[in-house]
Amino acid sequence: MKKFDAITGVEVEIKMTENEIGTLRAELELCKKRLGPAGWEMLKELREFNGSLKERIQVLKKQLTEIEAREAQLKEENARLQKVERAANHYMAIVNEFPDYIPALGDALDALDDVLYAYSEKKNKK
Repeated sequence: MKKFDAITGVEVEIKMTENEIGTLRAELELCKKRLGPAGWEMLKELREFNGSLKERIQVLKKQLTEIEAREAQLKEENARLQKVERAANHYMAIVNEFPDYIPALGDALDALDDVLYAYSEKKNKK
C-alpha cells in the first residue's frame, strides 16, 4: 500500500498491515507528547538537516572523484616531464663531455631543419 508521508512530503510504499501501522501511529503520537511542540519541531529540523548533509556528501564525493582524476593526470604529466628531464640531463652530459662538437652539431641540426622544411613545403604543394 502507498501512503503520503506528511513529514518528508513524498509518497512511500508501506509493507505493513493496518494493525502495524496503527501501532506505529500510536507510538508516534506518544513520542510527540514526550517531545512537546518544540522538541517535535527540532526533530523535523534535524531530519531536514540530515537530508542537506546527505546532499552535501554527494557533492563532496563528486568533487573527490574529480580531484582523483586530476591527480592521475598530474602523475602522468609528471612522468612525461621526468623523461624530458632525463633526456636533457643526458644531452647536457654529452655537451659537457664534447664541448668542441657543439657548433658542428648546431649546424647539422640547422641543416636538418632546412631539409625537413623543404620536404614539408614540397609535400604541401602536391
